[in-house]
Amino acid sequence: MYCPYLRGRLNELLALRELAEKDLLGQEVVPILEPIKMTPTLTSTLQALEMKKHSYALILNPAVGDLQESLGGGKRSGKCWSLKSIPV
Repeated sequence: MYCPYLRGRLNELLALRELAEKDLLGQEVVPILEPIKMTPTLTSTLQALEMKKHSYALILNPAVGDLQESLGGGKRSGKCWSLKSIPV
């Protein structure tokens, strides 16, 4: 199993989305995403992974950035979300 750790940068997300859409991402690859903030590219990448039923991990309390704030939880609030509550 290979678990690449990605910070959710634009180029990383675009590459990951393209690999998922073209079925070039093997099931033994489970990307770990630590996005800085919620972006349209992140949303479309997560949608592509979901459509292909591909496993991934999403860190919801990143060490850097304002992801919690962009999801409505306030900065460093410690609030947790289930994946179903994230707008994908």
